[in-house]
Amino acid sequence: MLDNYEHEKQAILNNARYSEKGKSEALAELEKRYKANSRKSIEKLRDDAVKTGLKLKDAQEKRLEQVKQAQEKIDYARLNYQAQAVRDAIMASDNLSDVEVAFREAKQSGNDYAIKAWKDTSKSLIKERFGSDNDYPDFMGELLNDIKSQEVNLAKVEMSQDELEARAKLAELERQATEINDKFGSGQAVINRVFDGIAFSDGKVELEYDYQVNSLTDRKETPSEVAFRLKREREKALAEYQAVLKEKGLDSVIDSDFDDLKDVL
Repeated sequence: MLDNYEHEKQAILNNARYSEKGKSEALAELEKRYKANSRKSIEKLRDDAVKTGLKLKDAQEKRLEQVKQAQEKIDYARLNYQAQAVRDAIMASDNLSDVEVAFREAKQSGNDYAIKAWKDTSKSLIKERFGSDNDYPDFMGELLNDIKSQEVNLAKVEMSQDELEARAKLAELERQATEINDKFGSGQAVINRVFDGIAFSDGKVELEYDYQVNSLTDRKETPSEVAFRLKREREKALAEYQAVLKEKGLDSVIDSDFDDLKDVL
C-alpha cells in the first residue's frame, strides 16, 4: 500500500538539485498525496472491519450454540464407565509400566471418552496405587505429563469456513492499518480508527455495536447498513466535539484519520 512512499521520500532527500526549501515543499506534497490515498484506504478498511466483525460474531455465536448442543449430548454414563475402567486398570497393575501400556492402548483406540477418563481420574489413582517412591528416572512424572497433554474435547466443534475467513480478514485489515499508522498515525490512531468497537477476549470477538431492527418493518440491518450507520454516528460525534472546542476557544484543526481520538469520540 505504501511501498513506494519511502522510496520517493529518499529520492527527494538525496536529490542534490533541490534546495532545502525545495526539498521541504516536495516532501510536504509527497506526504499530502500519500495521506490523501491513505484516507481513502482507511475508510475502506473501517467499512470492511465493521462488516467482518459482524461476520465473525455471527459465525462464533453459531459455533457456540453447536458446542452447547454437543455438550447436552455427552454420554455421562459412558464416561463413568470409562472412568471405572481406568480405575480397574491402574489398581490391577503391578508397576507403572503396566499402567503406561494400558494408557497407550487407550490412546491408540481413538476413544475420546477413554482418553477423557484417563485425563480426569488417573493422576490421583496412580499416586494412590504407587505413591511417589516408584518415581525412578521420573517415569511417573513423564507418564502423568503424557496423560495431561492429550487433546480431547467431547463437545468440540470445529470453526466454520466463515469464521476462519473472518479471522484471517481481520488480521489482514490490522496489518494494513498498522502499515498506514506507522507512516502517518499519532499513537495508535489508525488502528483505533479502523477497529473502533472491535476487541477480542479469550479468542472470542466482542463488538460494541450490533444490528438494529427497524421498529416499523421489523427488518434487521444488513452489515453494510450497520457500517454506514456507524460512519454517520462518528461524523456527528466529531462535529459535536469540534463545536465544543470552538466554544472554548480551542478551534484547533482535528485530523479525524491520523489523530488518536479513541478517548474523545
